[in-house]
Amino acid sequence: MIDLKGFRKVNGLTQADVARYLSVSAPFITRVESGANKLPEDKLQKLMNNKKGWDVTCLLVEDGGGDHIHQNGGKGNIGKYVCDSENEALKKEIEMLRRQVEELMQRNQEYWDLIKELMRK
Repeated sequence: MIDLKGFRKVNGLTQADVARYLSVSAPFITRVESGANKLPEDKLQKLMNNKKGWDVTCLLVEDGGGDHIHQNGGKGNIGKYVCDSENEALKKEIEMLRRQVEELMQRNQEYWDLIKELMRK
C-alpha cells in the first residue's frame, strides 16, 4: 500500500516538494493522494531509491496479499494508520533490543570481573 501523504508528513515535505523531486505537478500529487491517479512505477522507484535520506516505510506496506503495490485509494487514513503502527512496532522493537544489549553488556562486565578475580588467585 502506498501512503504518499504519510511519506510526505514523516519526511516534512509538501506536495510541491515531492512534485518537484518527481518532475510532476503538485495537482498530480494531490490526485495520487486522493486515489484518482496511480503513481507510475518509475516515480515510486525514484522515491524508494532517493539519496535524500527520506524514510520510505510508508510507501510500501505488506498487505499479505502477494506482491502487489496498492494505492491508498482515498480511503481515509488507512495508510497513515498502517504506517504509524509499523513505526510504533519498530520503536518498541528497538527499545527491546536496546535493553537486551544493556543486559548483555552488564553480564559481560560481570564475567570479566569474575575472570580477573580468578586470575588474581
